Amino acid sequence: MLERRAGAWPGVAAGAVLAGAAFGTRLDLAANLLVGAAAACALVMQPRPRAPRRIPRPHARRASPPAPGGRRGAALQMSLAVLLRERRGELLATCLTAAAIAAAAVGLVMLFERDARSFPTVLLAEGAIALAFSGLFRGLHRAHRASMGYLGALPLAAAWWRRYDLAAVLAAALPFLAALTACAWAIGAAPAHALAALASNAALLCALRTPQLISDRHAVVLTTIAAGCWTAGTFACLL
Repeated sequence: MLERRAGAWPGVAAGAVLAGAAFGTRLDLAANLLVGAAAACALVMQPRPRAPRRIPRPHARRASPPAPGGRRGAALQMSLAVLLRERRGELLATCLTAAAIAAAAVGLVMLFERDARSFPTVLLAEGAIALAFSGLFRGLHRAHRASMGYLGALPLAAAWWRRYDLAAVLAAALPFLAALTACAWAIGAAPAHALAALASNAALLCALRTPQLISDRHAVVLTTIAAGCWTAGTFACLL
């Protein structure tokens, strides 16, 4: 219901913070009732229509020679634009899932008193984050396929968007993987092992693009099996 209501997300986040802050206090019931009533009103009320924007008049520009790497930058910008505009809700949900996985892994590490033997927990969390972000490849692939009616007439190589989609998804997942790598380093894991785990799970994320697109019906099963086997191989190499 909130997928196309980007303005309602800050209110949902503020309500979650309010309910969490009042948890276990005398204001718990009142805060939950207030947040529930505000959320119901936000979903029932119709959004205000936006005023039409003024279209600027086109003005002539001097032709300039194309900069080196301009085509590559434009292709990467297309992949990022699909993620941030057309797939914004899916990207936000994936980031929240990755944040929850990372927070759970850090919580377990703290529960075990930051023992270096809890390094496998960090490895499992990194593999789960790579598996979560691999689902973004399907939306990117569908968006590029839908634009082939226009871009198919241009002199471009087949599947030219593949490496730029990999770069865009990897850029979105890298902060969470880097945070877990820093956590592994902080608990006493060897720097070489922590960096090897980061490189392994970054490669896993890129490798999961193929099982995500090879089948529409069995994509989840194939990616889960591939991620499990890859993580088991990482365990065997690093532990």
